[in-house]
Amino acid sequence: MAECLIRAKGHWKDSWTPAQVKKLSIEAKEQYEARTQLGDIVVIRPDGWAWGRAECLPDFVLVKIPDMTVEEAKQYEDSIMGIGEYDWSIRIAKEKWDSAQDKTALFPEIEFKTTSSIISETADEYVIGAIVFRSKMFRFRKHFLKPTWVNTIISQGGVYTINKATVINYIEVKVL
Repeated sequence: MAECLIRAKGHWKDSWTPAQVKKLSIEAKEQYEARTQLGDIVVIRPDGWAWGRAECLPDFVLVKIPDMTVEEAKQYEDSIMGIGEYDWSIRIAKEKWDSAQDKTALFPEIEFKTTSSIISETADEYVIGAIVFRSKMFRFRKHFLKPTWVNTIISQGGVYTINKATVINYIEVKVL
């Protein structure tokens, strides 16, 4: 039998506004994007697993699937990878910027989505800004249960036993 630990409530970062998210550093934004969300399948373990005190309501629910092996259920632990898109800015000497024929060649490690442009300046330097792709990948949980189903499990006390055919119909796949 397989047991699935599922996120039972939203992440505390879910309440952030788009303006707050936009202010995050690239690394902080990657962590934000990879946070667990309501319904995410967090981990699969065998029947009788000794779950910790935090792995229960109000944060998590447990789904037991008696006719599914752990090996079959492990596929629901999969993550998907994403490439982030971010607002980017950097300070650069005016002389260096003005003399460059190919502005993107100044930043070979950056993949630009939009053309870089001057967003502000001081006496001797520009602040250059653009929308860039972050080549470093970050993880998303791939499989989840719809919030309505998670709420049903919560109303049943946080532990729910269901057969393989039914649970397969309830598991959704996230799309980037």
